[in-house]
Order: sequence, then structure tokens, then C-alpha cells
Amino acid sequence: MKYLKGTVNYGIHYFAYLLVLEGFTDVSWIINQEDRVLTSGWIFTLGGGAISWGSKNQTFIEYSTMVAEFIALTSCSKEVE
Repeated sequence: MKYLKGTVNYGIHYFAYLLVLEGFTDVSWIINQEDRVLTSGWIFTLGGGAISWGSKNQTFIEYSTMVAEFIALTSCSKEVE
């Protein structure tokens, strides 16, 4: 509660930008040697401020750059919905 009281005036300010929704996604190719999975991430911005973001491990190993990028794009498009 102390943290919430101290940050009550913080927020995302939307000014000097057009209110355009943008989404970005990418795949991390730094593979953990123990579980050998890739990590995909995404972020959405509105008017220059981040409104949604996330990352998750891909559930299977891909050795193709194109396939891994399409899997990350699928995760991102699920978030758009």
C-alpha cells in the first residue's frame, strides 16, 4: 500500500503523438543450454506510450529463423485479439 500511495500520480502521458496503435515482436536467440528454448516477446504502444507487453518461452525448439519469427508473430497476434 505504501508503494501505491507513493505512485498515485504516476502514469502514461499521451501528448505530442498521434494516437496510433503500434505493435512490435521479436525472438531472442540466446538459448538456455539447460532447456534449449527460444523466448519471444511483444510490445504495443499507443501514442508513444507502452500499453501492453510480454514475453514467453516458445513451446518447441526451432532451428529455422523464419519459423521462429512466425511463432513469435502468432503470439503477438493473439495478444492483439
